Amino acid sequence: MGTRIGQRAFGITAAAGAVLIACAAATAAGFPDVPPWHCGALIDNAITQVYDGFAHASAAGAQAWVERFSYNLPPDWPAPFLRSEIVAFSLTGMRVSINGNTAEAAFTAAVGTRGGRTSTVQMHVAVRFNGLDWRLDYAALARASPLFR
Repeated sequence: MGTRIGQRAFGITAAAGAVLIACAAATAAGFPDVPPWHCGALIDNAITQVYDGFAHASAAGAQAWVERFSYNLPPDWPAPFLRSEIVAFSLTGMRVSINGNTAEAAFTAAVGTRGGRTSTVQMHVAVRFNGLDWRLDYAALARASPLFR
């Protein structure tokens, strides 16, 4: 019994290590300015976190989650978040340009709303690294889509 548990734990540890190595290699190859040991710092992840927070606005902690991955929030914050209509989204064609601790991302956002409407918008946002997370300029979201105003 102890051997099976030990083998399972070793297998899980080895698999987790392989994922981290693959992620670090992909990060280093695709984003040379992003430290390879900081796989969770990917820019598309930060953007996804903000959209996901809006899609789950009624969930406990969602507002804090959006704030963690955003900067330059509007003066009437959290009003845009509290009236969120987003229920589903898809972000495609992510193109990122990194310059040190700042970056720009361009992508297509297809969004479904509570009223059953859908919209597809070309987005262009500024992103910056704060030493822990990549955070996107909320004002750019609001300029590009009324769903964030």
